[in-house]
Amino acid sequence: MSASPPNDAVPDARDLARELRHVVNQGASASALDPDEVPGLLALACVAGPAQESGIPAQAQLVIVLKHLLEPEKGSNNTTPSSQQPEVRRALALLLGIADTTKGKDSATRRTRAKNYLHDDLMPPGTFNRRHVQPLLELLADELVEYDSKYRMRDTHDRLAEKLPASPALAVLWLDRFQYYYRIWSDLSGLETDLTVYLRVRHDPQTTPSQLETRRRTALWYLARFFLHLDQFIDQRGGLWLLSDEEQAQRVADAVSLLNFHPPCTEQGRSWLSFAALEQPVPAFHRFTRKLDEDDAGTLILARWRAWLEACQCDNQSPDEDCELHIVLRQCGRYLEIIDREWNRIVEWFTGPPGKSVITAEQVAEMNLRWRIPAVATEDELRPST
Repeated sequence: MSASPPNDAVPDARDLARELRHVVNQGASASALDPDEVPGLLALACVAGPAQESGIPAQAQLVIVLKHLLEPEKGSNNTTPSSQQPEVRRALALLLGIADTTKGKDSATRRTRAKNYLHDDLMPPGTFNRRHVQPLLELLADELVEYDSKYRMRDTHDRLAEKLPASPALAVLWLDRFQYYYRIWSDLSGLETDLTVYLRVRHDPQTTPSQLETRRRTALWYLARFFLHLDQFIDQRGGLWLLSDEEQAQRVADAVSLLNFHPPCTEQGRSWLSFAALEQPVPAFHRFTRKLDEDDAGTLILARWRAWLEACQCDNQSPDEDCELHIVLRQCGRYLEIIDREWNRIVEWFTGPPGKSVITAEQVAEMNLRWRIPAVATEDELRPST
């Protein structure tokens, strides 16, 4: 049975923490949980949706979700928020009866084993119950809210891809995300183009030193914009790569991490480049290149960039796998490919049939043009005219 689209309401973590006390008292067992005592937990989209699709009780799906959060399978792509340290997850698993050693045990036994795991035998059980149980449940409630938010977004992405009914509010959140993704897409597209053309023409006798230097600087300009827009994405959206599934999100996160690591920039250098690319009202290449020449830090960064480019002595047809420049090129291509594929999966939902579209085909075309900023110059434009 196909589940209904998730609603737009964000669950209240405080209400969920109160309902989790019932789970502590009864144990995380589908048969032990009273639906009237945990209505908010059972109404979570990550619980109600899969339960409806699988035809199982919502209480059973709630236990599955709790086990997924507290005892993720080894080797899975599940990422746990930093607030949930392994010892905290283990204590909660003991407390709720998710752990094998407390499954089916009474509440007093589970509380005692959780207390002994986190603290010691000398702490009175009453002290643990009064001071430590509620903070643990509040941490779990916060994680449930975050997990449910990811589920609702991914469920909406699947609905958009299959052109099924979906929450317009959640659909608009995907538009917002892809605006951030495509700002970075534009930067990496320009960087990939400039580096590729540079490698092709650097030994061409028709290419002048001035043209090569321009290409070096435009490539560095796109790298600086990448650092800037990545900083903005982290600051304004938490840096969470949310795509159709965890595997694709991890591939993008890995690509971005490698793109941060392999260019010849220290943390201070990345910060300088990001700030140098930040211009009002709009970033401008000529101002950026002027800063490179006028600032000692910029001059040093440019010198390192030139040396890094020249360090690549690969055959363009069979580059060395360990060459840092070609690693950057591969990761640029990976990012562009994944983001384009993910966007193309859902874009038709927004246009839809006449009279029922959320945005028009013209708006989609305009977004594609605006989000994908072209490179500074093509390879043909780099060559001297005859």
